Amino acid sequence: MSDRIIAPLDIEDVLQKDLTTMAARCGLTIGIGGTPIPADLGKTLPYAVIYGVGGFRSSKVVDTHAVSIDVYDRRWDLAMAAAGKLAGIVEFLV
Repeated sequence: MSDRIIAPLDIEDVLQKDLTTMAARCGLTIGIGGTPIPADLGKTLPYAVIYGVGGFRSSKVVDTHAVSIDVYDRRWDLAMAAAGKLAGIVEFLV
């Protein structure tokens, strides 16, 4: 067994980087970030915010982590369209 210590991952940060890269590859123009929501949100739409919403310790070395991805846009239908595209990217990443 290795004595190497593995640093914990900031899952929101990792997901933000992966989604940003994949959205660009898929031609989806969207800002993606964590909290806090940008003060100029109305100028940066569409925009997705990744929130950590909970989780629990699964074992000595594994934590289960739940996240929410909230998408904002000028209209509900535009936000839902962008959210659907991001959901497809998340499905691909899993």
